[in-house]
Amino acid sequence: MSNPESISCVVPCLNEHANLGVLIPGLITVLKKLTPRYEIIVVDDGSTDATPELVNRLAAAHPEIVYLQLSRNFGKENALSAGLEAAQGQVVVSMDADLQHPPALIPEMLARWQAGADMVYGVRASRHDESAFKRVGTKLFYQLMRTPGGVRVKTRETSG
Repeated sequence: MSNPESISCVVPCLNEHANLGVLIPGLITVLKKLTPRYEIIVVDDGSTDATPELVNRLAAAHPEIVYLQLSRNFGKENALSAGLEAAQGQVVVSMDADLQHPPALIPEMLARWQAGADMVYGVRASRHDESAFKRVGTKLFYQLMRTPGGVRVKTRETSG
């Protein structure tokens, strides 16, 4: 299977000025190698830092950046939903703005989709840099997902 005709990358964010200045150029570099038609949809979930100024400046320089600015903080899930609704690409990739998802993994994820996966997602191989509280919360989340009515989340580690 060849690369998709178009890719949308949805990035929900809240007060991520510093990270977006690194993430967006990295996304542009990776996405332009995968397809000539791509868009980066940045959904600002009510930022109070310099995020709007940065994203507006980047969008003015790069027409492939779509900036959705929510009127207030509605939560990450709602920001992601707004971005997914706006996405026009044949394939949609969602990335957190905090750089926990390296853009360099997009080609490998795309390859798994091309091999037949309906959905591909990343799972952190190590959480040593997170607080004990967050690690416990993550463990509980995956345990709930594994209940009889839940979705089985594969956590196989990959290189990359």
